[in-house]
Amino acid sequence: MIDSKYLESGLRIKKESEKALLLINKEEKKLKDINEKLVNITKELEEMGKDIEKKYNSPEDAKIDIFKKLNDIEVQSARLNKALEPLNKKMESLRKEEDHLWNTVKERYPNMEEDDIVKEFQNYIKNK
Repeated sequence: MIDSKYLESGLRIKKESEKALLLINKEEKKLKDINEKLVNITKELEEMGKDIEKKYNSPEDAKIDIFKKLNDIEVQSARLNKALEPLNKKMESLRKEEDHLWNTVKERYPNMEEDDIVKEFQNYIKNK
């Protein structure tokens, strides 16, 4: 039988992972919108490159438009990173906690089969 402190840690990690996944799902529309904007800006830049001489009076005009689009890409990329960074950090932290917990349990209970350890955690979590 695995000590309850380990089982509780496993339950907490599972709950926090579920919360983080819910946040990711909640942010999914915003992330898709940002991604769509990035794709559209890229397409606009590609279009600008075609027949650039016909669309602009001078190279300076073309340069100004290109810099505006590149700035838009930078802004949208920053928004995307700002939305994803805390979620990625949280998931990475939880993964490390899970690895540490697994290693601790394996060390503490060297005679237990891995399948038995997993089953005990699953049963504990299911009953909570």
